[in-house]
Amino acid sequence: MPSLTAQEYKNDSIFKKCIKEFSKRLCLSDEDGDGILFYLDKCSKEYGQEENEGCPWPDTDGDGILDKDDQCPTIKGFEEFNGCPKPYKPDCNARRISDSLKMTNLRTDHKDIDKIYNLLSKRILDPIKKYHLNSITLYTSLIDWDIHCDLPGCCPDWKNMPSNYLSSKFWNKAALENFYNRKEINAILFSTKFVPDIMPEFKEFADPSLYSFIMKYYKKDSPRLAISKGLDEKSVVVTVRIEFHDPYKLKIFLSDGNRFSTDTTYEYDGKKWNIY
Repeated sequence: MPSLTAQEYKNDSIFKKCIKEFSKRLCLSDEDGDGILFYLDKCSKEYGQEENEGCPWPDTDGDGILDKDDQCPTIKGFEEFNGCPKPYKPDCNARRISDSLKMTNLRTDHKDIDKIYNLLSKRILDPIKKYHLNSITLYTSLIDWDIHCDLPGCCPDWKNMPSNYLSSKFWNKAALENFYNRKEINAILFSTKFVPDIMPEFKEFADPSLYSFIMKYYKKDSPRLAISKGLDEKSVVVTVRIEFHDPYKLKIFLSDGNRFSTDTTYEYDGKKWNIY
């Protein structure tokens, strides 16, 4: 136990205040035996630490790690993780199996959805008809190879992404030919880079008719695919972006980066597409 005299003069003003309310004997006592005298001990009936004014360090979450050493003081954890729960480690293999199964089901259940999408693709430029564009270059994405990793070290496979499958069904051969044959369409450009290394996988992924159509315009030295009727400097580039809420509900964005920017949601009711 520290010297009473030494502690008495740690804070003379507190000691004087104490003896006005209590006896000198009590003020100089150490009832809980923690070596901190009563007048300096804010928890005089509990064994504590001098650094915490005589009080015990709390352990709020009850994991045996004091709050002062606990990086997650309100959540039970482990000493090896500084008082925090064991970090979550995703089971990437299980995720790949699950994603692959979902894609198999999607392909099976919606193998003919391209025919339904063709009913809609004819209408997607309707919101910009009022601008009377005589030469349009459509700019869109067919496949997104670079998938965002929502779990570090556990990135999904582009071939198992529903949006990629549905996009390949929307921009099917018949739809692309239909757009190309429209008099106001001068070209169709894809932001997707068709690099040689990815083409074997794309061949397995896409419908054979779409793959054959793409290969007619594919150039190894030019990864940006262009389906064009010829150079037209006055052609207006219209970016088309599609969000698939589900296979039968789509939001389509159209923009020329200047005069217009539209977004229209379409939903299929089993017979026709309606504006939602």
